[in-house]
Amino acid sequence: MRPRRAGLCLVGLAATLAACAFDPSGLPPGGSSDGRLPDPDGAVATIDAPGPLPIDAPGPCGDDDNDTVCNDVDRCPGSDDRRDADSDGTPDGCDDWDCGPTRPTIGLPASTGGNLNASIELWSFNFGPNVIELAPGATVGFGDTVALRDDNNGCGNCNDQVEVGFAGGARFQCVDFGNPQQGVTQRQLRTGTVTAPSAPGRHDVVIKVAQAGNCNSDGGSRVNGWWQSAPTAPIVAAVCVR
Repeated sequence: MRPRRAGLCLVGLAATLAACAFDPSGLPPGGSSDGRLPDPDGAVATIDAPGPLPIDAPGPCGDDDNDTVCNDVDRCPGSDDRRDADSDGTPDGCDDWDCGPTRPTIGLPASTGGNLNASIELWSFNFGPNVIELAPGATVGFGDTVALRDDNNGCGNCNDQVEVGFAGGARFQCVDFGNPQQGVTQRQLRTGTVTAPSAPGRHDVVIKVAQAGNCNSDGGSRVNGWWQSAPTAPIVAAVCVR
């Protein structure tokens, strides 16, 4: 009889322990993490988490030249960054050449070549380089060294001239060498003024050789002052009209 009682006691003890089991969290069944007891219907009340704290939006940036570009990223302080006439990425106020991405370099001397060879050995606008920017119709001074060599091109009695002007445009200088000695380079240093074209853009200065009676003769065969036709090369200087 005693072994049977011991078995009954063990079964009863297991049932008691199972009834007393608890959650390791220490919360009563259905309890919430804030320590509140559950509602009678078993639902747990919830509390909304607080939202992020408001952040003030940044104020307007400094723009001393009023071009809508902040001072700290302004590419051309003091000028309007939005103005870029030649679309080269450099604002006009800080662009030293408004007729393309880069300021051209025109090497001298520049020559026509051949048995009757004309060349410009030196050219300067206002005692500066041979490339300049001008407003439409502006006047600027220039100086040049003009050379010519006649190697008997079949007209030993002809007068020779070197003409200078804008490519496809008007002639503005003519240097008359008369009937020069054959096979000898002749040079003349000249100064003058030139008026910039009215059309914006780059305008090249070019030369050619003429064999007229003089710089103004043969009027019927001249085009914009040029003898027979206006050349497009060789280039000796350039003017950017902006």
